[in-house]
Amino acid sequence: MRILATPESTEFILAEGGQLYVWVEPQRCCGGPAFLGASTHRPPRLRRGVPTTFNRVEGAAFDLYLAHGNLAAPDELHIELRGRRRPRIVTFWNGAAYVGLV
Repeated sequence: MRILATPESTEFILAEGGQLYVWVEPQRCCGGPAFLGASTHRPPRLRRGVPTTFNRVEGAAFDLYLAHGNLAAPDELHIELRGRRRPRIVTFWNGAAYVGLV
């Protein structure tokens, strides 16, 4: 998997402790696209249906952990920093904001 992190996102992640957790978060009902969650701290509890096993991914300037459940890992994971007042990390699976139908 190729990791494409902007310099701003890398700097933010390193300042927050150097770890990033990314997981697939399906819709609450009826199938549909699954979006990605991201946090610089391991989520204490994820809701039912969300993968909970995080796998270490090599190739980033920080420790990256990905929970993708039954899905194959993406070819590319894009990582960006958004927001000025309350900055947050956003991720894109092969360039898309959602994974697809799960």
